[in-house]
Amino acid sequence: NTLFLLEAVYDDGVRLVELLPNLDKYFEAYPKIVYRPLQNVDRDETFLTELDSYLEEVLGKKYGISLKKLLRKSVNTRNTIGQFKEAENRTFQCAELCAKMYKVMGVLGPDEHA
Repeated sequence: NTLFLLEAVYDDGVRLVELLPNLDKYFEAYPKIVYRPLQNVDRDETFLTELDSYLEEVLGKKYGISLKKLLRKSVNTRNTIGQFKEAENRTFQCAELCAKMYKVMGVLGPDEHA
């Protein structure tokens, strides 16, 4: 039962980092860290399969931030389970990465703002 952090960073792009061994580094780098547990979600086999598919698609993608991304009000998602596919040149910044994951997995509706 290892905790991982999904993040998008300038040097490495989208990656999974084991959280507990690296927690001190995060507290040194950021003045405030907020933990928001995901509530009212069944972590069943479908949820885990969807999470796994999403991670396979985004891990290794490059980090990218722009004014256009910061001002965008929505994140596009797939229409049905199992049809998620990101473009090869797709980039992510952290908040966008999480919002897209929640929408792809059905935690947020396609028209909800994250």
